[in-house]
Amino acid sequence: MPSDSLITPTARASEPLCVCYSMTLHEQIDFFFAAPQPMQGGSSVSTLHLNRREAQDCLIGDVIDEDRVVADPRSHRLFATAMVIASGIDLLAKFYAGSDKKGEVGDRFIEFAETFVFMGHTSASTLAEVLYHGCRNPMLHSFSLKNERFQISFTNQLASGPIWQATSPDGAISYVVSVRGLYAAYVAAIGRYEAALRVDTTCQENFSAMFGAYGAIGVWSAWAEPSKG
Repeated sequence: MPSDSLITPTARASEPLCVCYSMTLHEQIDFFFAAPQPMQGGSSVSTLHLNRREAQDCLIGDVIDEDRVVADPRSHRLFATAMVIASGIDLLAKFYAGSDKKGEVGDRFIEFAETFVFMGHTSASTLAEVLYHGCRNPMLHSFSLKNERFQISFTNQLASGPIWQATSPDGAISYVVSVRGLYAAYVAAIGRYEAALRVDTTCQENFSAMFGAYGAIGVWSAWAEPSKG
């Protein structure tokens, strides 16, 4: 961009950055859980809506109806997909816990993953820890799978779910993360959490406590024009 250019936002000065603060609880829920398609308009967009769009764009290189993504044969950026999903679970875990306190990230993430991502799985607690310690932390902090607790590898096949255990001939245990399977489990977890939120008053109170800080992102259109003088 030329150094003598100005960035001029298209939104008017009188237009509020975030209109979501005047919403009722149920309007906030509808706004926050808006499907990836179509793209939300206005100067404020749901953080979860953007995350869901980004996750499937990373996975298949496109944004389509969410229920068609898993069956789509295209593969795009698998590591980035896992990172976006992990950040989405971090986001939802704040809402579910009603807290964003430092030092509690792991507990929030693991609880949400155990409750919603791996719901009904006999090893839900273990898999939630594998996802957090073996995938989320090393991926987001060092773009690797190096960690002190679990041996992790990636695949883009569904297999039997998002994460499954493998045992080598010498008895060593490792875990394989299916990125496509993780995406499917993440989308399912979003639906399960939304269903719980619509009927559970504690979930609603926690959601409301986090919505003002994490519910929306201001999105501005802009253009560059030469400065005068």
